[in-house]
Amino acid sequence: MTKDSGNIDPEGDGTSSNNDGTSYSVGYGRPPKHSQFKKGKSGNKSGRPKKILSPDDIVGKLLFSKRPVMIDGTNVALTGLEILYKQKFKMALKGNAKLLLALIKTGEDLIRKLQKLSASTELTSFRTYTREELDQMTAQQLSDLYRETLAEENRIEQMRRSQKDDEEA
Repeated sequence: MTKDSGNIDPEGDGTSSNNDGTSYSVGYGRPPKHSQFKKGKSGNKSGRPKKILSPDDIVGKLLFSKRPVMIDGTNVALTGLEILYKQKFKMALKGNAKLLLALIKTGEDLIRKLQKLSASTELTSFRTYTREELDQMTAQQLSDLYRETLAEENRIEQMRRSQKDDEEA
């Protein structure tokens, strides 16, 4: 290469000339212009490789991501799991006996778990909130509710321990 084409140090004095005739010193942290990245062009053309999703990741994404669904003329966002159970429920009501039995068994199991939970703990101080009520709460109100819930859970846990100690004694 010649000095006209630029970017090399013909004199060996540690300088490099640009195509516009100006020169700048080449050294540590200052590579020759011809070896620097060009403006607007990435140094990593292929980019970061995409993450390879495991089957569990794919199923989890499908089951728990929300999708818009039309129910009774209104758009509602439901998770894939909710949509799946709604479809199973419709099929069971249309006469699919296996699905109907499976859904009844699931419902009975859920009722048993709730009864067991309410029998083993005193949930009288817990209040359920709708999603709209939670959305309207301020950050301070949500923080207070969280602290109250933790305190109640600690109280229940202490009651369980004392009942267990009484049974062992």
